[in-house]
Amino acid sequence: MYSAGGPSEIGTYRNIKILRAGSKDINIDLYDYFTKGIFPSVGLRDQDVIFVPVIKKEVTTDIGFRTSKKFELKNDENLLDLINYSGGFLPGMNKDNILIKRVINNKTEFIDSNVDNSNIISLEDGDFLSLRKPNEYIENKVIVSGSIRNPG
Repeated sequence: MYSAGGPSEIGTYRNIKILRAGSKDINIDLYDYFTKGIFPSVGLRDQDVIFVPVIKKEVTTDIGFRTSKKFELKNDENLLDLINYSGGFLPGMNKDNILIKRVINNKTEFIDSNVDNSNIISLEDGDFLSLRKPNEYIENKVIVSGSIRNPG
């Protein structure tokens, strides 16, 4: 894979197949290697074919995530899996205000979520996620203004 330049822009990292005549196909998920250091020991043989299918589901993380980029998800993976793949959230971000931007039938829809329900929120191909910056509202604050020497 490395010698061939890796998967293309539309090629999967999650379901690479080694097709071997007379044997069951071998599936390789490179995310296991990237995130856990787990890589199956597979030796190639003469006449083996390495087949890289097209990505099925790709979502993008943006503001507030440690890694802002496109991630490929399997059908059974959810928002919690994406948070783990991205390395989690940047410090100081509002984890209770995850915004999911989704386009459905040429209409943009916004879905608010939070960490508490991240294991039940399923993501769709093309979703764009970001965290909103924390509100500047501060409790127990008093502002003094007007004709005084030290406003504030």
